[in-house]
Formats: sequence, structure tokens, C-alpha cells
Amino acid sequence: MIRIFYNAANPIAGALNRRPAALTSTAVKIALTPFSTSAAPPKVDASMIRSLREMSGGAPMMECRAAIRTVLENPNAPPAVDDLLEAALDHLRVHGGAKIASKVAARGAASGEVMHNHGASVRAWTGQGACTATAFPDGSASLALVTTETDFAARGPDIGKLTDAAAKSAAASVTDGEVASEILLNIGELQETLDAAVLSVREDVGIAAAFCFLADPECAAAAYVHNKSPGGLSGAAAAVVRVRLTGGGPPGDSAIEEARRLAMHVVAARPSFCSPDLVPAETVARERNLIEERADQAGTLTGKPADVRERILAGMLAKWYGEYCLTEQGHMVVEGAPKVRKYLKKNGGLEVVDFALLYVGSTGKAI
Repeated sequence: MIRIFYNAANPIAGALNRRPAALTSTAVKIALTPFSTSAAPPKVDASMIRSLREMSGGAPMMECRAAIRTVLENPNAPPAVDDLLEAALDHLRVHGGAKIASKVAARGAASGEVMHNHGASVRAWTGQGACTATAFPDGSASLALVTTETDFAARGPDIGKLTDAAAKSAAASVTDGEVASEILLNIGELQETLDAAVLSVREDVGIAAAFCFLADPECAAAAYVHNKSPGGLSGAAAAVVRVRLTGGGPPGDSAIEEARRLAMHVVAARPSFCSPDLVPAETVARERNLIEERADQAGTLTGKPADVRERILAGMLAKWYGEYCLTEQGHMVVEGAPKVRKYLKKNGGLEVVDFALLYVGSTGKAI
């Protein structure tokens, strides 16, 4: 019997213990591969590329192949296929996403699409995008608006997930009002979710607006998302409305229901301000001057005494409030369209605390 031992210094195996002399004189030599305690990383194959494409939401085949090869070139590449693909996905998100973003950002910047601010808590994006809103039992709520280049991408699952994640991050920001993007993107894994969305849809994607309303035990908050995407996470418009009892105290389920109906009204009527007393003084002065000029040109104020002129102008300004202020609008979800302020007072003794509205595809009302 011949015993073969491996010599690490000399990988040529020799026959030991009574080896026949003829063995060394022949050309028969056995070379053994040095033993390794770690398995070698797998090679790139079609199944790995296919798996990475699925994990990344459809990244191009050549980019997936390049990402896997980059990971394999690392001496510390993980031997397990699943771990290797995770590392390749991270590489793709960092490097591939940045590359894509740099290309599509210029495209988006040249599109001419802009964000319009209509009041303190109303944002209208003229291009494509998605919105969502969430309200919680403690009276808190949040909204977010994500912009895209096409409606197809806006209504897809990746943008839906990003919009939902942005709203949740806004809620976690503990910010009262609009949440700055630099704060938002540092919460949780929102930046990673944004990078993954860019990588998947291959478009200029951004989080354009987000709002947060802090918890208030005396507020009843409700949200409404209009024209939802197939995934149900986002839509073309989203609103949050908070109401409270005029006499104070914890609101009930009926208050939440009234807030929900009012959120539906907000999406349809698109008010700019909550109430007349919250309209900035400079806006009121500008509108009053415009109303007076139009009335003079039409002859409405000609020959009228000063007190009559004031009453006429006050009536015209009240009509403007009825178009742009939520509390003065006709409730579009209630039969007969009663004035919101009067309807809430009569039905439950409620009053509006605040609201927010986000929508895409329109400039909204000019003020």
C-alpha cells in the first residue's frame, strides 16, 4: 500500500514507506492543491446576474455584471452567493445610483417643472410625481411629495414605497410644520430608499415636500389620498386636516370622520389658507388693491360715498376669502355645500385647527 502525504513546502507528492524505486523514475508526479479553510467565491454566471437584477428592481444586465465582478475582485469577497449578491447590490446602489442620478438630474433641471407654494402648507408640483398622507390617533399626521419624470414611474411600486417612507420619516422628525430635506434624508434608511428608487426607475426622482403635525390630544386628524396608484401607497394628491372641539376636550370618532370628509374637500377645493385671519397682511392688501382697481374700472364704485365703497369692497374681499380660505369655502362633500365653518360648528361643535395639501400635475390657484 502506498501512502501519499502533502508537503506544504513541496507540493509534489512523494510515495513514502517502502515506495517502489520505479515510482520516482517515472514521470508520474501527483500535485495537490494547498488546503484552504475558506471556500473560494463563486464565479459570475447568468443566474447571479438575473438574481441581482430582480433584487435591484431591474438594473441593466451589464451594470449588474460589473457590480458582481467588482465585489469578486475584493480579496475579502464573501463565499456565499447570497452574501455576495447583497454586497453587489450595495455597490450598485452607491455607484450605479450616483451615476444614474448625475445623468437624470440634468434632464430634470431642464424640464422647467417647478414647485408652487400656495399658502403656508400647500404645495403644487407642475410635473409628475406622487403624494401620500397619514394621520394617527394621537392627533399627529404627516405628508410627503415625491417628484418623477413620468406618470408611469410615479404610479409604480418603487415610488409608492419611497413616498410612504418619506411620510414616515417626516412623522419621525418631530418637526412642527414643513420638514427640510436635509433633515428628512438623515432619518432612518430614507436615503437608501431614494437611491434604490432612482436605480430602479432610471429617472430624476426627488423628495420635494414633506410636512409633520405634532401630536395633540385635543385634535382629531384625518388623511385622504386621491387617485391612488395600484399599490395603494400614494396618489396624485394628499391632504391632512385636523379639527377640535370648540369647547376643548378629547374629540371622538365623529370628529375624525368629519376631518376625513373635510380632507376630501381640501383635495377637491384646494384652499390656500386655513381661515381669513391666517392670510398674510401683505396678501390681503394686494388683493384689496386689485379688487378696488377692478371695481373702479367696472364703474361699481363710481359716485359711491366712502362708507358704501368700504362695504362693497369688504363684500368683494369676503368673496375672495370664500375661494381661498378653507373655513369660508362651501363644503363640497356635504349636500348643499354649506360654509365649512358654519357646518362644523353645527355638526359636533368643531373648528378647523390646520391642514396641509400636496398635489402634482398642476400649478394650482395663483394668489
